[in-house]
This record gives sequence, C-alpha cells and structure tokens, in this order.
Amino acid sequence: MNEDFKKNVAIPYFKDIYKDLAAQSDSKSKGINKVSILNYTQLPGIIGERFFTVLDLNSSGYIDLKEFVHGFFKIYYSDNDTKMKLAFDIYDFDHDGYIIQEDVRLILSHVPIDNSVSGSVAKEGTFTMSGGGS
Repeated sequence: MNEDFKKNVAIPYFKDIYKDLAAQSDSKSKGINKVSILNYTQLPGIIGERFFTVLDLNSSGYIDLKEFVHGFFKIYYSDNDTKMKLAFDIYDFDHDGYIIQEDVRLILSHVPIDNSVSGSVAKEGTFTMSGGGS
C-alpha cells in the first residue's frame, strides 16, 4: 500500500469512524464498546461477538484507537494470509491454534440463510433435456 494513501486517507478515515463509534460507547475515554461495534458491523450473533473479541487485543472490553485501526487495516488493506489469519482467529474460540468441528458448527449456525429465489429459474434438468452435456 502506498504510504501517502495510508497516512493521508486510510488512517484519517478509520480515525473518523472510530471517533463516531467511541462517541456512541458507554465510556468514550475507554474506546468502543461491544454494543457499538455490533450495531456498526451488523454481524449476526456469535460472529459479531467473535469479531469484537478478535479486535479487542488487550481484552479490556473496549476497542481503543490502535486496536481499531490495526483491525480495520487487516480487513481492508492486508494480504490474503493476514485476512485468513483474522478469519481463523474468529473461528478459534479457545485460542489454542486449532479449529475443531464444533467451532465451525457454532459459527455457521449463526450465518443467515436466505432461501428465497428471485428472478426466473430454469427447471432442473433443462440443460440435459435439450441435449447439452452429452
């Protein structure tokens, strides 16, 4: 990432978001509380809880400016390995460096499912009935 962009655009932008969210917190001086992050991100259930926990590096119950900027840089301006590590940390509930089946089940149980279908959908098998795929 270009250092000028980082210094003049990204960091001031994240600081503005931080300031707005901290103002909504129960203790502006401590940082952003969990409720403010959950309202801002709109992440469902345990996913939002885990996201907050991963950002709260010092486990204070609040996200300070440094934690916020660091976390949002991971999301928006990091390489794929760093983003994958962030996702891994969200799944790794007990911080043991492993993701077990129950961790995955718990996270996926909070992923909203939309069973609605919009637009027109061809009947199943239309492609093969018209001679395609043979």
